[in-house]
Parts: sequence; C-alpha cells; structure tokens
Amino acid sequence: MGETKYIFVTGGVASSLGKGIISSSIGKLLQARGYKVTIQKFDPYINIDPGTLNPYEHGECYVTVDGHEADLDLGHYERFLGIQTTKANNITTGRIYKSVIDKERRGDYLGKTIQVIPHITDEIKRNVKLLGNKYKFDFVITEIGGTVGDIESLPYLESIRQLKWELGKDALCVHLTYVPYLAAAGELKTKPTQHSVKELQSAGIQPDVLVLRTEHELSTTLRKKVALFCNVDENAVVQSIDAPTIYEVPILMQSQGLDVTILKKMGLPVGDTPGLGPWRAFLERRHKAEETAPLHIALVGKYDLQDAYKSIREALSQAGTYNDRKVSVDFVNSEKLTDENVAEALKGMAGVLIGPGFGERGVAGKFVAIKMHFGELGNLAFLRPNYAKVVADLCKEQGGMPFLTDCNTLYPGSRKNALEHLTCAQLNGFWPMTTGCQVIIGDGLRGTDEVEVPVPGGEYCKTAKIGRAIMDADVFISLTHFKGHESTGFGGAIKNIGMGCGSRAGKMEQHASGHPAVQEDLCRGCHRCAKECGSDAISYNEKNKAVIDQDKCKGCGRCIGACNFDAIYSQYDSANEMLDRKMAEYAAAVCAGRPCFHISLVQDISPNCDCHGENDAPILPDIGMFASFDPVALDQACADACLNAAPLPNSQLGQNLATPGWNCHHDNFKDSNPNIEWKATLEQAEKVGMGTRQYVLKKV
Repeated sequence: MGETKYIFVTGGVASSLGKGIISSSIGKLLQARGYKVTIQKFDPYINIDPGTLNPYEHGECYVTVDGHEADLDLGHYERFLGIQTTKANNITTGRIYKSVIDKERRGDYLGKTIQVIPHITDEIKRNVKLLGNKYKFDFVITEIGGTVGDIESLPYLESIRQLKWELGKDALCVHLTYVPYLAAAGELKTKPTQHSVKELQSAGIQPDVLVLRTEHELSTTLRKKVALFCNVDENAVVQSIDAPTIYEVPILMQSQGLDVTILKKMGLPVGDTPGLGPWRAFLERRHKAEETAPLHIALVGKYDLQDAYKSIREALSQAGTYNDRKVSVDFVNSEKLTDENVAEALKGMAGVLIGPGFGERGVAGKFVAIKMHFGELGNLAFLRPNYAKVVADLCKEQGGMPFLTDCNTLYPGSRKNALEHLTCAQLNGFWPMTTGCQVIIGDGLRGTDEVEVPVPGGEYCKTAKIGRAIMDADVFISLTHFKGHESTGFGGAIKNIGMGCGSRAGKMEQHASGHPAVQEDLCRGCHRCAKECGSDAISYNEKNKAVIDQDKCKGCGRCIGACNFDAIYSQYDSANEMLDRKMAEYAAAVCAGRPCFHISLVQDISPNCDCHGENDAPILPDIGMFASFDPVALDQACADACLNAAPLPNSQLGQNLATPGWNCHHDNFKDSNPNIEWKATLEQAEKVGMGTRQYVLKKV
C-alpha cells in the first residue's frame, strides 16, 4: 500500500467508554479489507507497566507473547484481530520518561536541556511509528488512554498534533465521546461531546471522525447537530450504542460506514464491502448458544471485579459458543470460602476454575525457600548470617516456614556434596541459632536430587535441572550478595537463582557452551588452576605449562578466575554470553508459577564470585540494599548503580584502569573482567518473560 497510515483514537467526557473496543472494531474492518493492521495502547500513567497495579484499579494484567505485562485492552486487540501483541504494543508514560532519562544519562543529547517538547514528544512519536517502520503495517491504530483534558494526556495530544501535521492524509483522529440520557427530562444531551471536542481542538487537533457512545438510539437530527457544532462531516459522526456483546460492535460500525469514511479521508480506494462471513457466523452461533440453558462455571478468585479476570471470562464465553452452550461465569470469593461453606458455594457448578494469583495471601503455613550463597571457606565477602535471620524472622512472623538453601558445586572446594556443604555453611556461621531457620542443601547429598522443570519460552534450555527442595517450596525468596564475576560480569539475583538453584547436572548444562584454553607463554606453572578444576581436566607438560583436556572440561570457568596471570582464556567469543543466556532461562524456570521476592545487597563488591576460597579487594564502594518482585529490574538497577560508582584504587578494577594502554570499556564490570557479556543475562531474562529491565527506583 505504500506508507503506513496512522489512526489515533482518543476519548473524552469519561473513561471506560470503550476506546479499546472501537479501536479493535476499526482494526477488524480494515483487516477484512485485506490490510495489514496492528493496534497499540498508550497509557498516561507513570507506572512502567500494569504489572504492579491493583486489579481493583486497573483490571487484569494482560501478558503478551513476549512476557510483557500489558493493559487489558491488548486482549481485545488480539481477540478481535487474531494477532499476537508484544511489549511494543503497550507504552506507558513511565516507559517514555525512563527512555528519555536513560538517554540523557548516557549523554545522547549532548548536554541539551531536556524538555517535554521536543524530547518527550519526540520519544512518543518514535514509539508511535516504531511498529509501522519495523514491520511495514498498512495501518497502525494508536489508542490514547485516559480522557482529553487530563494533564497526563497533554504530551500525547501534542505528539498527535505534530504527527497529523507531518503526515497529512496518512494520519487521522477518531474521537470517542459520551452522549448522556437524562431520564427526568427524557432528553439526550450533546453538550459533553461539544466540550470534549473543544478541549481537543484547544490542543490543536481537529477530530476527523466522532464516535458517540450512547445507551439510546441517536436521531439523524442530533447527529447533524453534533457534526455542525464540532466541524465534522455528517457521515463521519457514528453512534456506538450498547450491544448485547462487544463482538457485535464491528458489524454496527460497518453498517454506518465507519471504515468507508476512514478510507475516503485517507485517500484510499473503498472497493467492495467485506461480507465478514466468519465473524457473522460466529455471532449467529453465539446468539443460538445464548438461548440454551446456562452452564455454570465457578470462577474462584480474590478480586470481585469483572475486569480483573477479563480474559478468563472471555475464554469461557467463547468456549461455550463453540460448544453451542451458554456459559454463566459465577464469581466465588476465595477469601470467604471455608471448609464449612465450600460445598454450598460450589453447588450446581459444572466446573470450577481457580483464578491466577498467589493463592492465599501471605506465607502462612507455606514452605519458604530463602536462596543464598553460604560462601566458600576462606572467602570473606559473602553475606553474613544476620541478613538471613532478618528475612527468616519476618517469614516466621507471617506464619511461614522458612529455610536457607543452596545447591552443590561443580568444582572441588568445600561445597561439592551436602555434608561438606553443610559443614562449610556452619563454619561460616549459618546455624539455626544464628539464622532462625534450618539449612537444606537443595539438590541433596551428591547433587543429584533434582527436578526437571519446563523453561517458559526457553530458547537454549527447554527444561532446567533444579534442586528438588527448592522446587518443593511454596514461596521463593532470593537473598543475593551482588558482586563481580569472572564469567558472567556480575553475580546478581539471576545468577543466584539460575546457577545457584541448578543441580550439578544443571550447572554442567549451563557451562557446556565453551571450554577455556591456555596461552602457554603467560603460564607460570603455579598449579593454582588445577586445584580449582572440578573435572580433573588440567595437567602440566614437560615445560610445567598448564594443558586443558577439552574432553574432560565442563566449561565452568573456575580456572579463568583462579589464574592471576591471564594465561587462561575462553576460546569461544560467545561462551560467556551463552552461559549468561542459559543462566537466565534457568532462573525463569525456578520463579515461574509461584510467589517470589528478591533482595540484593550491593556491598563488599569483590571482583569475583563468593565461590572463591579467597577474595580480592572490593572494586567499588558499598552502595546499599535493593529489593523487588522483579529480578530483572532488580539486577538492572544494581548494575546501573555499580556503573555509576567510582572505581576503588588498589583493586582489580582500579589497577586495570591505571594500566598504561588499557582499553577502557567505560563499564566497571567489563573493565574488571574484560571477557564478559553481562548484558546478555538481562536481555535473555527479559526475552523469556521473567521481568523487565525498566524500573522506577524508590529510595528509602
């Protein structure tokens, strides 16, 4: 078709008028004419995404195919158009400002003063056009959340004004307003619509099409009046009257020629009117199903709000249609159910569906796994038992049953089996008297007590081998010492979870992507690498130079960290990156489907892992404690704080930076351990839907 066309859907007077349904209906009608269409939602709230919003305030959190937590309207888009949406289809003001601020911090604006215009509006415009530019859609429909007149919506309206000016006929505005009916006077009132349009005009936007939301039929005279007072063509004023089902709205819009009006205004050929045969057949079947005796399904959940379980309700309703039965979804409040009343509450139900969530609120009566690193013997940087006790005590106060846990190691050290591991933990101070709870080694005596867990969206690992005790827990908490790492760049929450919860076989699987090699001229023959090797893969030749048996090597990278002379290196450029990505997928498997919380202490930031039987001087000053329900956002926030910190002198990082001719990466992790690709961990974790790298930092 040529250039992408952009349709903006705005709303006035009141929220919840159905902008999402109108946007979806327009998309469906254009799609039926053979156009490639997508829809996106711009929400004016400052939250990064709806994932942390109260369902009573915002309804359900709809999860897209890439794991993004999005507005519930994206569910409508997918159901109407039969498409898959992604993170790019739902943008919030929080994400817009976060992107601009990140660019400013990086110096992308070259010292310019950052303002709403042009910087915020340019970022909005960039996101509006992103899908069209990337995937070459014929139409991109953009729904603007909230109502005209809200102060939060002003940057979006200004962006629409600019885009309409820049794109000419390739941009069009559909404005949805409410026409109330006053029962006492027996009249429909158009003044709210007129004022809403004036508000839009004051922002420099003349609506091209008006959709009037109403509970009563609008006369031709009334629609002509609205057209006259709002400077809109008569045929561009359509009504959206209450319908028995939202799926009738496209038919109602087509009968009023909404798609024809849009095509004419955008200079496109109209052609024949699509019959919408499959859509009409679905509606006919739905109407017949509604005449049958209802099949009652109990939806058991915490939130007595229809929109809180919108997609579930729609799925059950459509399932009924395709089975020629009317389905009545009866909500049952889970918090009011008891052993005594449950039989009565579920009486007469053909089925019971338990809504998503964390089950009972809190941790009462639940096993709580607190995953942490007990430190190798000789290491001094690991988190002390008093930190674990605070978390354990809090769990017990709430009625939970906490335990500390970690899995056995690949390398010989002092934690290669459960007996030695427990002894190491005790010698480092982890006793029930000091921690307030027991220590359980997650993968058993020999590191073989594991559960094979599906990896949601796994690209490199379809399943993960996780310690059984960890997976048996009802609630999972990660308590992490955030530090540097010789292979992954840093050891944060994702590493503590992904690598730390893997059984010995799981650890092998993560490390198996690349084996190190020895640069002979740098080797001093100190034999330290052999002592660290857990696979008996290192021997010495007649020159007393280390040699790595590639068949025995498991690729754990311990020898790289052990060598003080940089004689051992990764042969494969992607080895560390592959380790990062597998580790992220393992972490996703551990956290999927159960309540999780994550705490990271950014202190004693050693250059390498706490698995070392020693630790070098901290590379950065102590920064503080971070916590989040999202481990990806948590690691990103900790990493950002470390990147912004000043390197400490007389540390591995400080000495590297002071070395003449050092190739500075302007990255504290990479300048400490150059052969790492730490960003891959966060990229992959976000990709598989474990969380988001975007965050709002709240300082306490």
